[in-house]
Amino acid sequence: MVSIAKALDKVEQPIQVIFLCGENAQVREAIDQLPTSYPKRTFGFVRRVDHLMEMADVMIGKPGPGTTFEALAKGLPVLLERNGGTLPQEIAVANYVVEQGFGRTYRNHRELLRGVEAVLADWSGLPASRPAPFRSDNEIRAILDFLYPAQKCVDQARNGPSVGARQLRAIRAVRES
Repeated sequence: MVSIAKALDKVEQPIQVIFLCGENAQVREAIDQLPTSYPKRTFGFVRRVDHLMEMADVMIGKPGPGTTFEALAKGLPVLLERNGGTLPQEIAVANYVVEQGFGRTYRNHRELLRGVEAVLADWSGLPASRPAPFRSDNEIRAILDFLYPAQKCVDQARNGPSVGARQLRAIRAVRES
């Protein structure tokens, strides 16, 4: 995912990216520290991915059936990784997406960038109810802060003195129970 974050820096059109890192704190930290020309936000594990998909214009990821079909249900075009590391059941999902015209696959970063540029260039395929393809950084921050107040609390604990380490451990203990 860090290499994708680096590759997306080469997209010529303005983009904003939300990275969902799951439980991989090292990847999240690496992306947070990565200087990029585009605004970005990172999250750990998120229960309500559907909220984030409501704001998205494209979903980039592995062709896992759950996330892929949730994106399709939201009307999102998808860009799916398909290379030597793709699992057999994921290949079937990727093939279906391409055959039905719901998205593209990519084998490398060059193909990913072509896919992103193609999606950004062709908004005609998106439903009329979809939002404009670019939101201000402040608008995205306000939406995310509204949707994820607990994440904001954790972020403040990581980045500032408003919540101490003891409170952060208590938050983690509650989240894990």
